[in-house]
Amino acid sequence: MVFTNLQTIAFFTAADQMAIPQATFAQLSSEGITTVSDLEEFDKAEFKQVAESLSRPPAIPDPANPGNFIRPAPFVLGAKSLKRLQVAAKAVRYYSAVSRELTAGNMHYTNTLKDFDLQWKSLIDRGDETAPDVPKVTRNLKVTRWSEAFDDFVHRVYGTRHAPLAYVTRSDENVATPAPPLLRNKPHSEAHGSIEGEMISRLSHTSPIFRDDNAQIYHYLEEATRSTVYSSSLKPFQRSKNGRGAFLALMSQHAGKDKWEKELKHQEGFMKSRVWKGNSNHSLEKFIDQHRAAYISMEQCSAHVAFQLPNEHTRVRYLLDALQCNDAELQASLAAIRKDDATPAGMRNNFENAVTFLLPSCPVAKKRKTTGGGSNYGAEISSTEARDGTKKSVGKTGVELRYYKKGEYEKLNKEQKDELREYRLKSGTGKKGKRGRSKDDDKDENKDIGSRKEIKRMIASVFREELKESRKEEQESSNQVDELKKVLIDFAQTGAKVSSTTATSGPDRAQAAATQLQGILKRSKRSED
Repeated sequence: MVFTNLQTIAFFTAADQMAIPQATFAQLSSEGITTVSDLEEFDKAEFKQVAESLSRPPAIPDPANPGNFIRPAPFVLGAKSLKRLQVAAKAVRYYSAVSRELTAGNMHYTNTLKDFDLQWKSLIDRGDETAPDVPKVTRNLKVTRWSEAFDDFVHRVYGTRHAPLAYVTRSDENVATPAPPLLRNKPHSEAHGSIEGEMISRLSHTSPIFRDDNAQIYHYLEEATRSTVYSSSLKPFQRSKNGRGAFLALMSQHAGKDKWEKELKHQEGFMKSRVWKGNSNHSLEKFIDQHRAAYISMEQCSAHVAFQLPNEHTRVRYLLDALQCNDAELQASLAAIRKDDATPAGMRNNFENAVTFLLPSCPVAKKRKTTGGGSNYGAEISSTEARDGTKKSVGKTGVELRYYKKGEYEKLNKEQKDELREYRLKSGTGKKGKRGRSKDDDKDENKDIGSRKEIKRMIASVFREELKESRKEEQESSNQVDELKKVLIDFAQTGAKVSSTTATSGPDRAQAAATQLQGILKRSKRSED
């Protein structure tokens, strides 16, 4: 509804509105302010100029002395009125940006604009905060799951219009008309919940400065998909820096309904078929956490594909069917849950209530507690067994009563250091040092070091002798092979020339070669022995 003349005068002059004196309001027309909508063009700098002009009005002709000029008295524009005008100007720009008409109701200062001012200041403060890191697409964070993280990210990052960049990536670029009705004395509708929600849903994509926010979305997407196969989806939008177009293409290609269907099938299969038998270190609490995570994932999938989520009764049934453990206490708890179905809050009809009742009956957790698997295990016992089977004394504070190197000793707290020092005094192991060290410890340590060095020298000496023998045998074997090659070649040549030599020379050479070959074989056998 358009402001009437009386409503306009009341807006500027009423005590619960701008509280501007009548004479000053009349003078505002000379500054270009005659209607409420005129405030859209005035920002902090312009209002400062208006205040200066009102305090020093231009000279006017003196009616008592024709030809002379006098300067009229300054027009009063108090600090309160100036502040309210600035708030009203921001509200006018906000309503214009979200395509809402100005009315006497949504521009009433005391009833509505006070609330707007508080929300707007909060919005600006959040916009000045350091932006969070851009979520990256990784092997463990596929595009389907990444899209949820990126949606949270763009709700926390603010653009040039002082609005979350989520308005750029919203599903529908067109603004719904007509706008949902505003809540009474609120600058936003019930559907949108805040001026931030209004801006995300209703800021237009045709504004001249939309391009800046759109380009910023592109840069965030490039950073998120850099060095991944998904970066190719952004290439068509690289030149124009069309972030919205790149985001929609990425979602269409890698987070379409088929991907959500696959994820939904996986999580539903887990809830229906995965069992827990309690015969490993996997506790009941961890298994229930997996059930809970699967349901949350199914909730996310249901926002993208048509799917009926399991109700509380069904969720409890899936959990009870999955617990295939014969522990008596756990079975008794399961039976109690099955019987408690009289009310909606009963355990059979409430997943979280059933979980709260089940967890104390976990046999794995009880076994850990019995065997000392708790976090305070080390502080509750007086000794523990090391990997080599020897026992180590442990004090009341959980400190091992032994010698500590400097780095280890510094990590102990004061109580542990005091107990260690007292133990060394009582044990009579020598003069106590800063870290429970004694002179005897130094002697023993020096002996140990000397012994270790001697052993190392012996091992190195034996290794050198073995290496020398090995190389000698390798050389002898190589020589034998060369000698054998020569004999065989000579023997072959001897056999080939028998027909062209004398009857006696051929057999003699063959007999000599055979004798030489037997000698080589005997030496080889001795070397192997």
